[in-house]
Amino acid sequence: MAGILSKIAKKGFENVAGALGDIFPKKVFHASPNEIKSEMEFGDGVGIHFAENPELATNAAIKSKMDVSGDRSANMIPREFNLNISENQVVDIKGDGAFDFYEILEDLVSQGKIKGKTFNNAFDKLEKLEGTGDISDMYKKQNEIMKNALDEENIKVLRYFNKFDSGPNWRDIQKGDLSSKVEPDYSYMVFNNKIIGD
Repeated sequence: MAGILSKIAKKGFENVAGALGDIFPKKVFHASPNEIKSEMEFGDGVGIHFAENPELATNAAIKSKMDVSGDRSANMIPREFNLNISENQVVDIKGDGAFDFYEILEDLVSQGKIKGKTFNNAFDKLEKLEGTGDISDMYKKQNEIMKNALDEENIKVLRYFNKFDSGPNWRDIQKGDLSSKVEPDYSYMVFNNKIIGD
């Protein structure tokens, strides 16, 4: 109930039907310049992110320092996916779109969503990987640590109210257009790519 009230407060009472209408599996959007034809892979970042709507997904891809093509001038195309989860496997976290592994763990343990043992184990493993080897390989291993920690607590998705990726992106700013209508909305962070479906 607290999650619903929080959503209504953030999105406004005019969107009560939307706030009450969460359906699982959850329909979400991810934008990239290339069609994703196989299992989504983890890049040099924290989790794989999906947006509540295609506009926010597109803006997130443009604002991202890392996209799948490596070409920041590429056209970003939002695509629809399903997160195959139940509602009780979604946990709300603090933050507006910029995250690190440690902040997420600290938030989850402070909310009582993960046990102290799970927190300590994951934190120690993440720290041991810091600065070791290739950065892409390090991130891949750190994402796997997060996946395992969340799986221990039956958490599949972390939901956050994404302000970071709203508003004008760098392309808009280059054109002198600051009138972006991309509004903040919920986004979803996934560490287990097995739950992502078409």
